[in-house]
Amino acid sequence: MNILATGFMPFNNETINPSYEALKRLSQNWDPNKGKLTVIELPVSYEKAPRILIEHIQKLRPDYVICVGQAGSRQGITPEKIAVNWKEATIKDSEGYTAAGEKIRADGEDGLFTTLPIKEMVQKIKKRKIPASVSYSAGTYVCNTLMYCVLDWIRQNKEFSNIQAGFIHVPYLTEQILDKPGLPSLSLEQIIQGLEATFEVLNRQ
Repeated sequence: MNILATGFMPFNNETINPSYEALKRLSQNWDPNKGKLTVIELPVSYEKAPRILIEHIQKLRPDYVICVGQAGSRQGITPEKIAVNWKEATIKDSEGYTAAGEKIRADGEDGLFTTLPIKEMVQKIKKRKIPASVSYSAGTYVCNTLMYCVLDWIRQNKEFSNIQAGFIHVPYLTEQILDKPGLPSLSLEQIIQGLEATFEVLNRQ
């Protein structure tokens, strides 16, 4: 089993991003007998994040690509079902670009579905007593763009068509909501355990 997992750099005035922090810690304690796990940190950029990821896919030729990102309003870990061909947000990306509403690919499909076994992933996470559910909207910010671009690229490049890919959103870390009363969060250890559970599903396929 060869997994390529991605997290994001901090964005929108945050000093930490749980997606990369959890993956980094998970990789440090990864048992190589379970297979190969490569973790990379991506910029929160509509243009750079997909390009960097695709370069790593071509180099590493993984069996699975799991992209992880922060969704501060989520109450649990949420694997995404679909990415839509649209980008629009009120905040800038790391390059200072604000997507005002446009297609990601002018001639692309309206939506592309994950090829990961996300229902099984949710069940496995819940067995660890961590909240999780399938999400049917990855938003329209960089997370959605990354998911759409990687699925579109795999679809168009038959040499890599065996790769299963998708996206998982995680909530804020508890330390991130000290000045955000009322918002949900999970501890870093819970997010690590939840992501580890998703990898266990892949290891049994």
